[in-house]
Amino acid sequence: SGDDRDFLSAHGCTSVGLGRSVASLFLSGPINRSVSRGGSGPRRYGDCVLSGHMTETSTPSTAVIVLAAGAGTRMKSKTPKILHSLAGRTLVGHALHGAAGIDPSDLIAVVGHERERVTAAVTEIGAHLACTVSVAVQEQPLGTGDAARAGLAGLPDDFAGTVVVTAADVPLLDAATLRALVATHTADGGAGVTLTSFIADDPTGY
Repeated sequence: SGDDRDFLSAHGCTSVGLGRSVASLFLSGPINRSVSRGGSGPRRYGDCVLSGHMTETSTPSTAVIVLAAGAGTRMKSKTPKILHSLAGRTLVGHALHGAAGIDPSDLIAVVGHERERVTAAVTEIGAHLACTVSVAVQEQPLGTGDAARAGLAGLPDDFAGTVVVTAADVPLLDAATLRALVATHTADGGAGVTLTSFIADDPTGY
């Protein structure tokens, strides 16, 4: 959308192809969060630790924003798209497990459509992960860029580092891929923005 293009055009952009995992965006810090806060609820979180699992080396000064505000109208379902289950977890559950797996300093879910149901699900998943997940609210459905701004507004005032922005409806984007993307983003001094990309054999649906 135009809003998304405006959001990206304000930063230098680097594209990196890493297989077929898509829909992740990396912003290097320090982040300028000159946007108003929306919604209410907790804003600061401790480090995330996967219950019953040892995590790899933590990624310092990295926050993850999971965009979970969309209506998912193409699903034509009364259940929000990201609350549909796949392989034993909801779509947002897969996204939060992947995000928590890189041990971010802050983990924020941006909600909008059916916010009460989605917030309840996010809180339950966070409890299972032994990780507090912050909830930021996108008050109006103004696109991906605006949702990212809502998530950035939920970061602590003193945050300076890398922000990973990913989507709640990308269940195959796991911690290993996210960790590799962060490493690519921060290599050689760090890019302004790093996007995942790939060349599809059949671009239908993309």
